[in-house]
Amino acid sequence: EARQLTQADAAFSPSEFIARTYERFERVKPAVIRTPIALDPIQEDETIYQTHLSGMKYLLYFGALKGVKGVDILIKALPRILTMYEDIGFVLVGRNDPFPDGERDFESIQRGLPGFLSKKRILYFPSLPQGQLFPLISHALGVVMPSRMDNYPNACLEALSLGVPVIGTYQSSLDEMIEDGTTGFLAENGNPLSLAQAVDRLL
Repeated sequence: EARQLTQADAAFSPSEFIARTYERFERVKPAVIRTPIALDPIQEDETIYQTHLSGMKYLLYFGALKGVKGVDILIKALPRILTMYEDIGFVLVGRNDPFPDGERDFESIQRGLPGFLSKKRILYFPSLPQGQLFPLISHALGVVMPSRMDNYPNACLEALSLGVPVIGTYQSSLDEMIEDGTTGFLAENGNPLSLAQAVDRLL
């Protein structure tokens, strides 16, 4: 990616954070052009929601399950969150990518949080098409995105466009998208306690 950027005739970034990152490491600062979001109506399919989540109060994470997205930080924060609020659950949706050692993030959840899984307070679904995903977003109490580093993610744009508050992190590009205390809440990057406190502020 770095070589492509430095050798390109022109380049742009969707966030100031990514532009500053390239400027710092490659001494090239791309122009910032924000990511647009499609406003065309989506044909929603509520099958997954009605079958598994109807009537449940829950927080949602959707996107690839991997370290750069802060899923390991989320795993460490979940016991505190679910203990503080015994009437809510947590839903994860997305591709379950392996770590270099071969373990996958959802396997870490299964190993570290068996009690919450057995009580069906944590649910996992593989990647879903937009039509099935959007009902899960719109019924969520909030979307949690604890990214260490992100690129002005569509997931955040989609949640905000549906009127759902997003919990994100400082110094990740999400702090360019979320107005703390208005459209969501911001947590310290890489800090499970700060993430749990941001969820507490939301709830």
